[in-house]
Amino acid sequence: RVGNKFAVAIVSTGEDALYFNSRESNIYAPKLLLTLSKLSEVPPTGQGSLIKIYAAGSVSEGIYPAMDLLIKDKLVATFKDVKGNISTRQFVIYGYNSSEKVLPSDIKVRFTNDARSSSGDRNLVVDKVNIDGIDYQSEAGNVYGTGVWTRDTGCTQGNLQTEWLYCNGYFRY
Repeated sequence: RVGNKFAVAIVSTGEDALYFNSRESNIYAPKLLLTLSKLSEVPPTGQGSLIKIYAAGSVSEGIYPAMDLLIKDKLVATFKDVKGNISTRQFVIYGYNSSEKVLPSDIKVRFTNDARSSSGDRNLVVDKVNIDGIDYQSEAGNVYGTGVWTRDTGCTQGNLQTEWLYCNGYFRY
């Protein structure tokens, strides 16, 4: 429906208040963020899987993170210039249609171009991976990461319950 008008309804599912501000508000001006994708919601064969990666990156030397998607350790997609906004948790959705059914344990999301300079620290934040409509959070206890960072060990690996890849490495779901 790109280029056409459409209506949006907001329906409360709880008892919390909902406040709207006008566009003239300096601090709380409303924003509508739409993410458009050419992905179909159902893989073409009906037998495969639709994979969505929710990610954001920080820039260094004018370059944003590059991210790979691996399925069963085979590189199937590369995404350059992973932007979004880490501080406001605005993630960009990167998608891939697999011709075969995919399990979470088949997936690795890899950060490939770490850099740190006087202009910034290039890092990748992967909020979650969605496979066929089911979310798998990167900070879950069963997600294994390499390229994660701790104050005690620096770049390390393990089940460290984080969304951040500070060093070249990957999350395995």
